[in-house]
Amino acid sequence: MPRHNDRRSKKNLLIGFNLIYDGWHERELKQCYANEKLILREHVIKRGEVFDYLTPEFFSAYNLWSKIKRYGWPHGSAWIDEPASLVELVELFDIELQLLKEKDRNAGERRAAGTGRS
Repeated sequence: MPRHNDRRSKKNLLIGFNLIYDGWHERELKQCYANEKLILREHVIKRGEVFDYLTPEFFSAYNLWSKIKRYGWPHGSAWIDEPASLVELVELFDIELQLLKEKDRNAGERRAAGTGRS
């Protein structure tokens, strides 16, 4: 399981999660745009840094979280029976997903209000 206990590691995991959520893992990144800024929920990075965050360690953590969301906890019981680091990882990504969805919902409401729609 990936290490995510230190602050920098958590930051990198959150940036990676934001990049996946926004679909940057599927985009072609042209070198001519490498210095353009990407504004994520709480972080700003350069486009050329995308794959500095979408690392094998990140994908290992993301795939583990994804499987837990789909199939449940690895030991088949409750979170209390899982390692604390695994519970922390799930909480980290769950909270970030909730915040990203809330941001999208708020942006949609602002757009609708700006066009006169309710």
